[in-house]
Amino acid sequence: MARLEWFFDVICPQVAVAAARLGTLARETGHELVLRPVSLARMYERQRLPSQPEQAWPASKRELHHRDTHRQAEDAGVHLRGPLDRPVTESTAAQQLLAGAPDPARPGLLHGLLSATWERGKPLDDEGLLRRLADDHGVDPGVITATESRAALERTTDEALDRGAFGVPTFMLDDRLWWGADRLAFVAGALGGAA
Repeated sequence: MARLEWFFDVICPQVAVAAARLGTLARETGHELVLRPVSLARMYERQRLPSQPEQAWPASKRELHHRDTHRQAEDAGVHLRGPLDRPVTESTAAQQLLAGAPDPARPGLLHGLLSATWERGKPLDDEGLLRRLADDHGVDPGVITATESRAALERTTDEALDRGAFGVPTFMLDDRLWWGADRLAFVAGALGGAA
């Protein structure tokens, strides 16, 4: 059984698309899925990118990208709500919650955050929402602002960058890296599953 690492930030709609398929893929192929929350804002900062790189794209490219994201989401059974280009810093507290949560609680928290944000259109920086999700999953809400959670998120982000990741979602199997929800067919092939 291989260990498939998934580096993600819930601010990215492609993460919602990938989440709809990735857990099933890992289970069906008998591989361990390791959830690795990162800060997309920190990734951009370390790469000296603007905080919203998409804003520099021509309008036609942004429109095509948004249509393609919605198409991928529909194919995965996910109905995205709200703006696709949210500020990357909106997810800071949510990602700290995920980084500080015990591993067994992380999948439930992840899906709760993705559902609230991408299916119901809630903002990720809503402290009440984050506290309720933490309580619902047996996690101390104090981890949201804990120094240890912030440090863990920074460490994981830096590790992802040092290993070649440049954005999210990123999937790593040993020394192989795939970026984007549209690369799941390649991940499936590497795991021995159906595309």
